[in-house]
Amino acid sequence: MMQEPWKKAREEYQNQPIPSQLEARVKQAIGEGRQSSPRQHWLKKGLISLAAAAACFTLMMHGSPVFAQTVANLPVIGEFLRIVTGVQIEKEDVNEVIHITLPKVENSGNPEFEKQINQRIEEELENLSREARTQAEDLKNNAEGKTGTYHPVDFYAAYQIYYNQGALVSFSIDTTTTMASAYEQRYFFNLDLESGKELTLAEVIGSENLAAADQQVRSQIEQRLAQDPTSFFDFDEEGGYIGLIENQKFYINENRQVVIVFDEYEIAPGATGTPEFILDLPLLK
Repeated sequence: MMQEPWKKAREEYQNQPIPSQLEARVKQAIGEGRQSSPRQHWLKKGLISLAAAAACFTLMMHGSPVFAQTVANLPVIGEFLRIVTGVQIEKEDVNEVIHITLPKVENSGNPEFEKQINQRIEEELENLSREARTQAEDLKNNAEGKTGTYHPVDFYAAYQIYYNQGALVSFSIDTTTTMASAYEQRYFFNLDLESGKELTLAEVIGSENLAAADQQVRSQIEQRLAQDPTSFFDFDEEGGYIGLIENQKFYINENRQVVIVFDEYEIAPGATGTPEFILDLPLLK
């Protein structure tokens, strides 16, 4: 029964003329693999064929409405297509290096909600990139007339998909701004496509379970402090963990577990990065 849609998709694919852009896309993917450093070469070499296949698949999706509709109706694949690359921004000059890959929500069955989320994603990233550009200009002005090497601001943004099944979608936009040092920020989107709303932690695990969630985070911090006393700020010192906040950052992983996330330097030294804590609590959604 499940093979029939795949058969139709394959026939549609085989009957399509080769897109004119495909050769260029494949060459680009191969070229990117060749430009990698020796340390990364072994990994990128293994990804070249995948990148070429992805380029072909993407072109077929845009070039053939029939093929696209057939694939969108397939189990799992149709859900995966809810989150795609929406916009890519690449800019490099003496002041700044900006690489942005924006996600876009589509094919969710709720066009108005999609528009709302996609607009917020674009606005958030525009604000962040504008901030990076301002910082780049300030650094350049401060460096004028001074000795030493000037390095442009490097702003990087990409997205990760954590959960995409049924009515639940969970993904993040991760940014890194590098000047004298690197600073990471992560923005999470936990969406209920059925109700058309962004979910809070209380809505996902139940407000009656927030105290239990708080205790689990505290317990995990204590365990990590016992292993490495420098991994987190102490509870009684400035910056130490004081509890979950109303708009607490979190995502839902592939095992339907809630993962609590904190910003860099929020409750731990920068070397710890962005700490995560998996909760042992069932999802209500």
